[in-house]
Amino acid sequence: MPMATGITVTNQDIAKILREIAELLEIKGETYFKTLAYTRAADTVDKLDFNLSEVKGEEELRQIKNIGSSIARNIWEILQDRECQKHRELLLQFPPTLLELLEIPGLGPKRAKALFESRGVRSIEDLVVLIKDQGLRDLPGFGEKTEQNILRGIEQYRRHRERLTIFRADSISRRIVEELRRRTGLELISPAGSLRRMRDTIGDIDILAGSAERPYVIGEFCNLSSAYEVLARGDTKSSIRTADGIQIDLRVVERDRYGSALMYFTGSKEHNVQVREIAVALGYKLNEYGLFERASDRLVVSATEEEIYGRLGLQFVHPYLREARGEVEMAKEGKLPRIVSLEEVRGDLHVHSTYTDGGNSIEEMALEAKRMGYEYVGLTDHALNLKVASGLTVEVLKRQFEEIDYLNEKLGGIRILKGSELNIGLDGSVDYDPEILAQFDFTVASIHGGFGRSREEQTQRLIRAMENPYVTIIGHLTGRIINKREPYQLDLEAVLEKAAETGTILEINSFPDRLDLKDDDIFRARRYGIIFSLGTDAHSTQHMELIRFGVATAGRGWLEKKDLINTYPLPELLKIFGRKRARL
Repeated sequence: MPMATGITVTNQDIAKILREIAELLEIKGETYFKTLAYTRAADTVDKLDFNLSEVKGEEELRQIKNIGSSIARNIWEILQDRECQKHRELLLQFPPTLLELLEIPGLGPKRAKALFESRGVRSIEDLVVLIKDQGLRDLPGFGEKTEQNILRGIEQYRRHRERLTIFRADSISRRIVEELRRRTGLELISPAGSLRRMRDTIGDIDILAGSAERPYVIGEFCNLSSAYEVLARGDTKSSIRTADGIQIDLRVVERDRYGSALMYFTGSKEHNVQVREIAVALGYKLNEYGLFERASDRLVVSATEEEIYGRLGLQFVHPYLREARGEVEMAKEGKLPRIVSLEEVRGDLHVHSTYTDGGNSIEEMALEAKRMGYEYVGLTDHALNLKVASGLTVEVLKRQFEEIDYLNEKLGGIRILKGSELNIGLDGSVDYDPEILAQFDFTVASIHGGFGRSREEQTQRLIRAMENPYVTIIGHLTGRIINKREPYQLDLEAVLEKAAETGTILEINSFPDRLDLKDDDIFRARRYGIIFSLGTDAHSTQHMELIRFGVATAGRGWLEKKDLINTYPLPELLKIFGRKRARL
């Protein structure tokens, strides 16, 4: 069986190594088809709806699309010891710092190769010095504008490289918490810090536990399968580092102090300061050990967060809201929003199938939606003009519509909605003629290129798209990819005003690398009376459970059930979809 070390290898770990092999092969000068094979295999692994750690051998791996004998052997080696011979050999041929260059947004293997071969650039530091000395400008494809783009990419990389996406941090935390529970029988244990508040990126992972056997729990934590290195070990606090270099801190408190400690270590710091000020005004002091009478130092409450907020005359503040954005004042008045919950979501309004670049059939995506308890699922395969994703021609669309009609009759209990992810052109136009667009139940229109346009150009591009009566939803509005691509320049207020004016719905793309709109933008947008949608942008059934990250982001933006169209019953949903077209 794979992984005798006991450290689980994820599909994402495998895909990362395969992509690095492809990049290093390209730098080495291997054929396009060889690098493409590894890139396609990495994409396939990323989209699988099962974990490769479950396979029994290379033969089983070879049955998977885009995985031939050589790549199957590489994957099997990775499953056994987190590395493969092919990757090791390539790494030995280049300085280790060269891989960092490939992480810079907009650089890519071809430019990294040119820099390495013609200028001896071996690291980011080498590249910065070269740009400052104007040593790139005589290289083909490296003008002044390219230099500025590279410098922005370096700044972005340095700013984000220490932070994990919420998906990665949440996955690691869940594994740690589950293993600690199995080992110790802990009942009181939870992530804390920005992870509990579900921020889009996380630094170190903080976990809090409540137990009378603190040294025992600390000992088990230090012996976890994920503990590659123990950084610090005390009676009540310990830190470990995983094989991937991620730091995890565990703090163990007495059970009766768990609530106050959880409140304190969840944060945010600014929220805690505001709550402590209320405590002081009422004659108390509040810290991680509990709420105390200031005069006598007598403990008042400490066991639960609810008791502490209640004793201070405040509504319980959900962790997602604890960002000092007015929630404490609202809690005083009993007017906090009842933020939307995962249980209230009736469907996913942005999924893809094998008709374009998805990994599962329409039926498989629909069955997964049904298994999740959904009432409907919105199929939004890529439209005609996105050639790289095999956008659908009108002829293929007709076949897809026929299949959807057939499946809606066959499956029962789930409605597949006919949608499309349209491409917003540079002039704000979208794919297909009006007579074709009118046949969809709804559409999601997104920008997939031209990210470097000016603020005015991007704003007008989106405004013109929203003026189209057949554009139901704007997808991943700001274009960001967390830790990889900054949002494009945009007059967000003008876009929000136009969305409200035209009745255009704004998507909260729930894929953890996007989470676009982000919580701050949602918080601003809700003032305009805009309706929002949730879509996972799922390219496999495995991706569909990522909806929970969109729900958390919606909650952080203070959205309630009424603000999110995915919570509406199907007849009401279809009625809202039809409102904009009714203006024709």
